[in-house]
Amino acid sequence: MPAAFVDIYPLNFHSRGLSLIELLVVIAIAAILAFVADAAFQSTISGTRVRTEANNLLGDLEYARAEAVKRGLPVTACPSTDSLSCSGGFEWNSGWIVFTDPNANGVVDPGEVVLHLQAPVPGGNSFVLNNLVKSITFNRNGYAIGLPAGTQLTLHDRTANPALTRCLTISMVGLLAIQRAGGTCL
Repeated sequence: MPAAFVDIYPLNFHSRGLSLIELLVVIAIAAILAFVADAAFQSTISGTRVRTEANNLLGDLEYARAEAVKRGLPVTACPSTDSLSCSGGFEWNSGWIVFTDPNANGVVDPGEVVLHLQAPVPGGNSFVLNNLVKSITFNRNGYAIGLPAGTQLTLHDRTANPALTRCLTISMVGLLAIQRAGGTCL
């Protein structure tokens, strides 16, 4: 063989592992992928939590409406901090109650029955009812009474990410719907 064609790798050369540089490159790539995956996973968890909380309130309002029709008397849902009475505020993140309300005054009076209570919303998310409405009452026909047009509850996640905002709209005829807001509702 001529001297110009010297083989620097003999035919019996076998790799016996990774070099330190190769190992560091693999670790760096794995760390970057783990960081990206963690951010996506946290976003997925936040989105699921927001949807679950919005659906819990939607279900409780549908329950209140169904109970009003079934019992033939008004049923009210309102925010509550003690699970016994309405708090009188506009924020529902401290929890809420559903109760029979024959006089439709939006207050738990003696003799009125609390039908359901919901614990505070976890995770620092916030539910806020617009239009200065402190409670939602459904009459025996299932209509929402005393609500101005365009009444809705807005749920913001703790990070205030507009993509995770949900709006629960309540029509005067008692129809309820959740929409993905993208930051603003209506």
